[in-house]
Amino acid sequence: AQGGEASDGARSSSPGPECQGVRTGGDFLTVGDAVSRRSPRQRGGKRRSGEKRGSDTSASEGGGDRHRDDEDEVGARLTMPTPQVAPGQFPAGRRLARRTATAVWNHAKRPSLREVMERHGYVAPTDQHTFDRFQAATFQNGWQLLCVAEKGDLPADLREAAARGYRSMKRLLEHGGVAVLRVGVRDSTDRKMEQARAFFHGLVPPLETSLRDAFKSWQKPLKAAFLRGDPGIDESVKRDAEDRMEAQQERVTEMLAALKREVPRDFGAIWVMIMLEAEVTDIVKPPNFSIASFRYLGEDEFAVGAGGRGANLATIGLNKHLQRAVSRVNLETTDYSGDADPRETYISLYIRAFGFASRYLGREKLASADESRNELSTFVAECDRAVKAGVPATEAQRQRANSILKKFDLQDTTFVNRGEALLSPAQAHILTRFLNTQCGGVQHRVEAKAAKERQREELQAADAFAKEFEDRQKGPNAIPEAGVFDLADGSFDPMLPTFFDYALSHGHWICFRLEVEERAMYTVVRTGGGDVTSCYSSSFDEEFSEWQASIPTDDGKPLRLTNLDQVPSHKLRTLRTAFNASRRRKFDDAMAVLQTIPRSQTLCACRFQPPVKSNEEACLPKPTLFDFPTTWSSEKPEPRITLALKALKMKLWLLQHKVLRSDFLRDTRLGHSPAYEEAVTKASGGMR
Repeated sequence: AQGGEASDGARSSSPGPECQGVRTGGDFLTVGDAVSRRSPRQRGGKRRSGEKRGSDTSASEGGGDRHRDDEDEVGARLTMPTPQVAPGQFPAGRRLARRTATAVWNHAKRPSLREVMERHGYVAPTDQHTFDRFQAATFQNGWQLLCVAEKGDLPADLREAAARGYRSMKRLLEHGGVAVLRVGVRDSTDRKMEQARAFFHGLVPPLETSLRDAFKSWQKPLKAAFLRGDPGIDESVKRDAEDRMEAQQERVTEMLAALKREVPRDFGAIWVMIMLEAEVTDIVKPPNFSIASFRYLGEDEFAVGAGGRGANLATIGLNKHLQRAVSRVNLETTDYSGDADPRETYISLYIRAFGFASRYLGREKLASADESRNELSTFVAECDRAVKAGVPATEAQRQRANSILKKFDLQDTTFVNRGEALLSPAQAHILTRFLNTQCGGVQHRVEAKAAKERQREELQAADAFAKEFEDRQKGPNAIPEAGVFDLADGSFDPMLPTFFDYALSHGHWICFRLEVEERAMYTVVRTGGGDVTSCYSSSFDEEFSEWQASIPTDDGKPLRLTNLDQVPSHKLRTLRTAFNASRRRKFDDAMAVLQTIPRSQTLCACRFQPPVKSNEEACLPKPTLFDFPTTWSSEKPEPRITLALKALKMKLWLLQHKVLRSDFLRDTRLGHSPAYEEAVTKASGGMR
């Protein structure tokens, strides 16, 4: 155990031998650049006359050709050396730069890293020590290729580089390091290198000992003691396992601190990867490790980074490519920022990595849930004693019992999180009996029963009112097809809104003309030759029911979901097409009738049925209906009649009295009728 703890204390600035020796070949890597911004000459254009490969002119000019080696000079390509840092002394003030580059070495000239960074737009710090910290922050190889960041696969000549990058990152994670990923391109004459690729960079340097080796060093003496049956070994294993979980918490805290310290505010989105160890529940079993990854947006969540919006969006959507490129990676769905709580982050990443919560990490919540359950049991026992003894309850007890039973009936998620959802049916029965004896029943159940009773009474009143309206329309006191009424409440016939709705439901137009704002002249314009005063004219509901009854079913009943499978789908589709065509013709006929109205109208309304889109909609007991409210200019427009304020006032009156079913308004003039599809889209709000 002591050997394992000692190995966790020292970190190396190098990811290991597998990460070394990766040559970039003089390619310039711009982190986050999804689109290359190079000039035509930088894309491989011709050199100026007298300009030689590797000359001082080429090295000193920012816009000149970069150094390119021939095939026989590949051995001259080297990686810019990084200052060696002693273990445990990795610079604390390092920063991830938005641009990182590798210089090209050749026999003619070797520019310094500062010159390369200044040439390609990196504003070098004036402090030499700060610049050296930047050098150290790149570890050995800087940003390394990991996988493709778009559809398709990597070209064949890049797969080896991606494989090396994958091995490097895997070794970094296995040794306790943390990697960050960002979409970028390599600036090269090769067109294939200009496509968006995912690159990774070390954020937290690795340990000298891998996580698995450190675990084995810790496990070996404890396992031997457990197999020998030493007294107190179970408590010792539990205590040491909790210490390992706390040590892992320190790794997560170090990761979040490094993200906040090293990643610039406007760097944009990045993905972070860390390897976690599962909680030890059996000292004999081997360790279980898993990779957790999450998206980090930094302090400025709206920043896009130097690569622009396209590169930032490609980085945000990198998760689907990471799942294919990295095995056993678990991607967190929540975005994190610099203000993330280390403890909550650790708990969330652990659940994401292993698919279950840690008992140790959740011990506080478990203790709170147990305390809540015990307190709930105590409260139920008090209510039971109050019922048996006939003692009157306090107002606080009644309110709490009502609250608990309401959440128990509704299965509230917040109620579940507090641990009170384990209220047993027997305890719920005790609380129900308590409320029945104390205050006449459970409050929300009494209110629901009263609401259902009111709804039943309203339906009965509506049916009686409809029957009274039908009887009136058959008698001498029927409401006429044209008349005048005042808009003020209480000054018009109470059956007038029902009359308007009845006319609309039978496909007729109702037109309103407001000479003054508070008085309306109405007219019912019949369509299709029907008589609005007749109760036996066909309505939309009746036509829809007749169409459903005309569809042959095995049980002989109208079309419903219960007998939908009895009708062949192709036959029902043909019947729906024919019925929808009739709905379109009915709407077109209504629009043609509108064109014949001689005088301007403040508001005209007509009801129509949209097309039946699916077989399930064809089985509904009632059709879906919309209204089409519009102003009408006629052949001789009257602006004072079609004034928008008057039209809106009339529409508001119809909406308040539940006549209109659609809340929009349009203008119609002579010779310009709206199309059926336009009316359906407008009335449905674009949902159909």
